[in-house]
Amino acid sequence: MDIGFITQIFLGISALIMAVSAFYKSMNINKKGYKTLVLIIGLCAVSIILASAAIYFSALKLNKTIKGHILEKRKELCEIDGSVSKLQRYIEEQNILLSQAKETISRLEKRKKELVPLVNTDDSTIDIVAKIHENDISEHILRERLVGAFIGILGLLLVVVFMNILKIHLKK
Repeated sequence: MDIGFITQIFLGISALIMAVSAFYKSMNINKKGYKTLVLIIGLCAVSIILASAAIYFSALKLNKTIKGHILEKRKELCEIDGSVSKLQRYIEEQNILLSQAKETISRLEKRKKELVPLVNTDDSTIDIVAKIHENDISEHILRERLVGAFIGILGLLLVVVFMNILKIHLKK
């Protein structure tokens, strides 16, 4: 409750007490205290009206405060909802990255299993395999060079024959 509301209620009650005490004194002093009675009734009515107004306005203010509080909480909840949505998207992205990392790790582990025997072999074995590979490559290079030379000579012969045929036809 509002402190102003409580103050108004106490003021109303104190005015009512003062009115009742004034009425009691006036009844003892003069027996025809009609004027005092009207004054006391008026003070009581004003006290009741003021207390009712204080209660009414306090209830209105409380209602506005509650509505404002509800709207504020709703806004906070919307902000929290947005933050939770962002957090969920971030978690999903991290899960995707994690699954990709796991796939990469599994591929690397497979490759490691393939390469472990090669790494563990003797240097002599590696030298033998390298020499065999080198011999295969040198034979392949020699074969390619011979085929290239043959194609070059054949192309040259075709050009010479074509040029001679062209010369013969142009002289006619």
